[in-house]
Amino acid sequence: MDGPIDWLPDGSITFTAGDSITWASPTLGQLRRAKNSYTEMGDTLTALVADQDADDFDNDAVDAGVVDLVAEWIRATHLDVGEGQLPSKIDDWPHWLAAFHGFRFATRVLEHWGTHPFSLKTTSDRPTENAP
Repeated sequence: MDGPIDWLPDGSITFTAGDSITWASPTLGQLRRAKNSYTEMGDTLTALVADQDADDFDNDAVDAGVVDLVAEWIRATHLDVGEGQLPSKIDDWPHWLAAFHGFRFATRVLEHWGTHPFSLKTTSDRPTENAP
């Protein structure tokens, strides 16, 4: 996925949504929370689809559910590892940020963090070492 998102080799992610926003390479706890909420998001979507009547499937409801679920994941992850400011109203977010079917944005974030899970972090005292 190219475009307004920079997937940086230190594991951080920067993108523009009104203001410049940076997501750091997560700590293990932050990565665990992001993965757990991603799994919960998938379970919720599965239940939403399962609740639909096969003869009267409401595609708009499922689409809206996907956007809402991904937006919740983005906001929670941003509060955990982000800097900058997300627009408070989801309607003000650019379409590419939350409206990906199949959770492509969230999947790409987790894939990127899986590729670069332990970036060099700087504490208030000194840089820490990379994990092996």
